[in-house]
Amino acid sequence: MHEGGEETTVFRGGTILTLNPEALAAQAVAVRGRRILAVGTEQDVLACAAGATVRDLQGDVLVPGFIDAHHHLSLAVLYGSALDCRPSLAPDIATLLSRVQAAASDVLEPDAWIVAKGFDERQIREHRAPSAEELERASGGHPVMLMHYTYHVCVVSSRVLALLGIGRNTPDPPGGAIERNRRGQPTGLLVETAMASAESRAERELLLRDATFESRLARHEDALFAAGVTRVADPTVSPQLEELYERLRASGQIRIPIVMLPVGQRGYLRLPEDRLVGRVTGEGTADQRIGSIKLFADGADACAVAMSLGRAVRGFAGALRGAVMDRRIASLRALMRIRSRMEGLEVRTGIRFLTHDRVDPFARDAVERGYGIAIHAIGNEAFQDAVRLIEAVRSRHVDVPPPRIEHAFLVDKPWLRRAADSGIQLVCQPSFLTFSEGGESMIPDMTILPLRSALEAGLHVAGSSDFPVVDFQPLLGMDAAVTRRWADEPVIHEDEAITGDQALAMYTREAARACGCLDEAGTLEVGKAADLVRLSGDPRTVAGRAIRVVETWVGGQCLSPRPVVPSAHP
Repeated sequence: MHEGGEETTVFRGGTILTLNPEALAAQAVAVRGRRILAVGTEQDVLACAAGATVRDLQGDVLVPGFIDAHHHLSLAVLYGSALDCRPSLAPDIATLLSRVQAAASDVLEPDAWIVAKGFDERQIREHRAPSAEELERASGGHPVMLMHYTYHVCVVSSRVLALLGIGRNTPDPPGGAIERNRRGQPTGLLVETAMASAESRAERELLLRDATFESRLARHEDALFAAGVTRVADPTVSPQLEELYERLRASGQIRIPIVMLPVGQRGYLRLPEDRLVGRVTGEGTADQRIGSIKLFADGADACAVAMSLGRAVRGFAGALRGAVMDRRIASLRALMRIRSRMEGLEVRTGIRFLTHDRVDPFARDAVERGYGIAIHAIGNEAFQDAVRLIEAVRSRHVDVPPPRIEHAFLVDKPWLRRAADSGIQLVCQPSFLTFSEGGESMIPDMTILPLRSALEAGLHVAGSSDFPVVDFQPLLGMDAAVTRRWADEPVIHEDEAITGDQALAMYTREAARACGCLDEAGTLEVGKAADLVRLSGDPRTVAGRAIRVVETWVGGQCLSPRPVVPSAHP
């Protein structure tokens, strides 16, 4: 024990990677209480920590705690109480509806909502979503909201359509679409901003009836610690969820540090005009602070892509040829799902969000009030829209954290340098390579997840997962960044592979930079939080899936891994 009664621990006897560019390796690290006391040679560190407990790493590797810079913690935990309708449990419409019917029979209040999650029309037998009428009959009249695995689409019952005032003459909202049948009637499928009211109502219903949020949060934290994750940025924190986080933090029921990216009360896909009051980016505590305000440039499956006519023809021909010759059925299905339109001499797909006159004034107002900007942009057209918007407000943008573009999945390479010149940081998900089959041939001259090109252009790139859409384990994400493949999927754009050193930096130092907490985490330096991960192998040279997380330390506390992993979408 030492001054103030705080325990001091020295780590030695293994490989210690600090991720500090000025001193990348060390022989020992000393931790006192919640902070790092010393980093350096074993002799110097022991001299600073006389009488400390010494932990022999026995040849293992010690690195800064992993940071997931885009992890929907609140959505994952909140929807943990929703009816599970993933394809593994509901492989066809009949089974899905029977699950809704069974859930409805257990609900006593006639107006209580049934909130379900996880449907994926690509994987169920009929390759379609259930209709509003089917959900209405199965639920016996209860309002039903079935969330798509992307959290960008939902299906609602007829009663919910009526409650939301959505009918034959309801126009599509900006940034969204209401699917209609041949008679022009809404089918119940709501896309992007069209689902905002249903999603925000479902959130309130889940919070109202949820008696197990705290226990599910604790289990999820255990799974994060087991994967070596010691901090997350939650990119969709509504006012209600922020209040819940604050209450749980005050009562000691949250252990993992969180950066909260604010979204609006009317739904996370809408412009968060109600959030330009109260605490701004960077405010809060070291363990729970406000991040950049969240905006959307496009959708998920409906991401905004623009191609010349010649480029589009080459892409569609290449996808069809690959699907037929290589029998890549998934590629053929992806080709059939694309809905394109001609605008001048360009072919465009998806939904753009940043085309409305009110977005630029909102962004200017936000940065002048002290908010950073984080923009969801998956398609190349959305990426360009996001860069232009940040360029327009960059001179007034706060420096910490930097302006962020989330995902950057499909990018025209010349725009990477332009993004770098504006000080933008990318927050990418290497695990998204699981969605890439056929993408190289479908979108010629456009790069899928251009990690190497982004780094060469001078961009800082953070790693993340977008959980619960895909698996959140950082070691697997590093694997994908280095190998350009996910699990047994084909290699995608092999020339965009990065080194193991760069992949490790994505999930530590660069994630901390993107979250505005590099002063607190991301490297092993004196004074920073004692967030550490002990690994059985060196992620710079050993495949991530061959490495085991031995210990995880958060704020100087050892939280031993437990084999509990919440399921991502299969």
